[in-house]
Amino acid sequence: MQQWLAEQLGVEAEYHALYQRRRYRLKAKLKVARPHPPPAEQRAARATLETLHHLQTKIDQ
Repeated sequence: MQQWLAEQLGVEAEYHALYQRRRYRLKAKLKVARPHPPPAEQRAARATLETLHHLQTKIDQ
């Protein structure tokens, strides 16, 4: 944020001041997106396909 402010607006600000404003006034946190597990429907469909495949291999033997 410090770098962006300096480059875009020419404003020099200390990290602590930016942190306070962002965290407490804007109620925002810097976060990184994390991968989510697939939806339950996809997991159920995958489990069904695995079961069918397993049954098919038993029939073929």
